[in-house]
Amino acid sequence: MLRESLNYKYVNERTHCYSVFTHRKGWSQVTSLVIDPTVVDMHPYPVEPERITPGTEATANVLWDREGGNELGAVWQMTPGVLEGVKAEETFIVISGRATIEFEDGRVSEIGPGSVGVFFEKDSTRWTVHETLRKIIVRPAR
Repeated sequence: MLRESLNYKYVNERTHCYSVFTHRKGWSQVTSLVIDPTVVDMHPYPVEPERITPGTEATANVLWDREGGNELGAVWQMTPGVLEGVKAEETFIVISGRATIEFEDGRVSEIGPGSVGVFFEKDSTRWTVHETLRKIIVRPAR
């Protein structure tokens, strides 16, 4: 059962995403969300074949998307390989796995469980995933 309100959409209990609703003047407003990002169902995430190592898989599950709002939250995962030309405005926290992120300006970051990143769309990066990487992302809705 998909739960919807005027401002939010959330996935169902089967994906281990739970929400608490309050009711005001005939409509629902989500006030809380608790998930276990290690067990949510993942779905194929489209990546142009020329940007990703053959055989590498990228998957995601959108946890919330504020309708007409400014925010999208998801769990994103990639198996070992390389993803080129990543440009995303997002904040993330790594749940599991390890990767190296290379920036166009020469900076290199090693990330793993607990790493937090804040990226701006102007930053073009190359991700080399060494161990299947799973992260929670929050980004502006478009």
